[in-house]
Amino acid sequence: MEVEAIFAALPARANEDPALVRAGRHMHGEFLIEVGERAFHLPVTAGRVGAVVTGPLRLRSWSFAIRGAESVWREFWSALPAPGFQDIFAMSRYGHARIEGDLGPLLTHLRYVKGLLALTGRIAREGGR
Repeated sequence: MEVEAIFAALPARANEDPALVRAGRHMHGEFLIEVGERAFHLPVTAGRVGAVVTGPLRLRSWSFAIRGAESVWREFWSALPAPGFQDIFAMSRYGHARIEGDLGPLLTHLRYVKGLLALTGRIAREGGR
């Protein structure tokens, strides 16, 4: 599945999941996921993901960013990721990805962010269904 399609499907899928919305109910902010050269800006208000903005995001602000090559994200999204690809912190520790910016919001809302990223993996594996 194309990366753009994964992130296009994310808001509807995330906002339909009551457990995920509840986990992020206190999150208000914006963060960035970079897949290779493509950047995806995710605005979150009270656990609901707004419209994902793509493209060059030079003038968009974000609290934190998670950046990795497309091959890294594809491995992360696989049904059984290899060791070092199973978690954003493992990917960062082994040099597969970078976590940048203000880590406070990431750590405060870690369960929610990890839930969103796990959902991107399910969308990728299901082909958007």
